[in-house]
Amino acid sequence: MPEIADIDDIPADLRDELSRLGIETCAELARRSPNHLAAKISTNNDIDDLRRYIGLAQDITSDELGAFTTGHEVERGTDLSGVDIPESVVGWNLNKKTPDEVRWNTPSGYYIRIHGNQMSVKGHVPATEGDENNIHQKVTTRIISQHPDDSPQDAVQSAVEWLEDHPLPELETPELDGIGHRTAEFLWFKHGIEDEADLRRAVTENNLTLSDFVQDKYVETILNTVR
Repeated sequence: MPEIADIDDIPADLRDELSRLGIETCAELARRSPNHLAAKISTNNDIDDLRRYIGLAQDITSDELGAFTTGHEVERGTDLSGVDIPESVVGWNLNKKTPDEVRWNTPSGYYIRIHGNQMSVKGHVPATEGDENNIHQKVTTRIISQHPDDSPQDAVQSAVEWLEDHPLPELETPELDGIGHRTAEFLWFKHGIEDEADLRRAVTENNLTLSDFVQDKYVETILNTVR
């Protein structure tokens, strides 16, 4: 497979930046959009430079990659099967892997999913203060990344980075009556509550209102347990 170094007169600093982004071969560079690439690199190369290098990469690899959709973009499939996909990422487990979709789930069903046809990373995760809907809502759809020009490797990296920023430990709170896995995970992601001690502090010191998250018939039982 031809490498970036095979492109005539490509600057060393640009080679280093491409390597930092995981772009080591002409085939990987040929699939990129110059505008999207320009937003990610820190060299002084302008758009015209990037178009030229991408065009040279396309020329070098045209026999392997097939037809071009434009002078600057190569037809790219949506096959995710050739990408290294981790089976587990800090408590999120690989639930589905097909050529056009990859998904990691938590035990309660929160998930992060890569759509190969759009190169998008989306999730069903707890709502946050920035959402327009109720911040107590236990699940909302979040777009983590949506760049059609991204490579499958870019999409996987975006997903894994998000998962690593939202680790899920072994939670003790599902052992309490009235707190299932979904509520336990919600309390962890929203309030950092991992066990009874955390729940006690949230209720007694931070004025957490349990009735916002659990059925009323369980509130008193839980309060008596954690007090």
